[in-house]
Amino acid sequence: MKDYAVMPLTDYSNICDKVREKTATTENIKSAELSEKIEKVYEAGQQAEYDKFWDTYQQNGERYNYSGAFAYGWIDEIYNPKYPFKDIRYCSGMFTNSVITDTKQEMSFIDGYAGRLPYFMAHFKTIRPIHVTELITYEDAFTACSNLENIAFDGVIGNDIYFGNSPLLTHDSLMSIINALKNFRLTTKKYENVSYMWQASGNEDCKNQTFVISDDENNGHPDEVILTGDDNTDYMVTFVDQGPATVPGPMNSLLPEYTIVLQVTGISKTDAEEMAKATSFMLDDNNTLTLTIEQASTEISKTLTLGSENLAKLTDEEKTVATNKGWALA
Repeated sequence: MKDYAVMPLTDYSNICDKVREKTATTENIKSAELSEKIEKVYEAGQQAEYDKFWDTYQQNGERYNYSGAFAYGWIDEIYNPKYPFKDIRYCSGMFTNSVITDTKQEMSFIDGYAGRLPYFMAHFKTIRPIHVTELITYEDAFTACSNLENIAFDGVIGNDIYFGNSPLLTHDSLMSIINALKNFRLTTKKYENVSYMWQASGNEDCKNQTFVISDDENNGHPDEVILTGDDNTDYMVTFVDQGPATVPGPMNSLLPEYTIVLQVTGISKTDAEEMAKATSFMLDDNNTLTLTIEQASTEISKTLTLGSENLAKLTDEEKTVATNKGWALA
């Protein structure tokens, strides 16, 4: 049995005109295509309503106060934010008593406003990348997340953080947490108005490379270090704390191809000695020298609580990544 519809040609033409209007087309519509075209009109209407709601609710992506925004009754079927949660300032009760399972968008927070993350409810299985700074605190943000499987961090975690009630975390999630932990045994120092010159052949620019020390002994010269640049070329660097930059003696086969002589103005002898202990340095376009210095201290600064089930998913080497940064694992 088949359904038939009989209508005046003018009615059919009017329907086609409306379909063309709603779908922004001018093509002729065959009767066999009409149902498909009407479905597209319906979908376009849904998209328009979606855009209208989330453009308003998220203020075209500029909303920064999400306190209570998705509390009480929000479910996955209606929770489908259009924009990332950018630069959140207020987030108290953001997800209170919701049954959402996936944040669906990335989050970032402004220091001095939010100061901490929202309280994520037990239904969450996936938390999309969270952009944090070392000043953000976590308190009980994840204590209820017993079903959490996937989480990712971008930035630096600098305060105690707890996942002891989240035994389902994937290995990738665990490593995302560990890799984001602040390294409390590394410090950086910046020196401005640094001048440099080359000895020996070549005039390649050493700026905007990150250099890593490969030999800090250098034949008994404590003010000289050998470093490897981003271009995999070895350099010998001599740090001078005052006066004109002095050029080392003739190069020999034991020295790398290029020698950079750095003169740093206005620093103490202690700072000059510290430079020779640096694990890496970078000289930028503004002639600012940034040193990364590794501390020998074994003091524990903060605690990452993962729980026994999550710890069992990590190798000893992976755990060491955290402990070498000055974190206790629990």
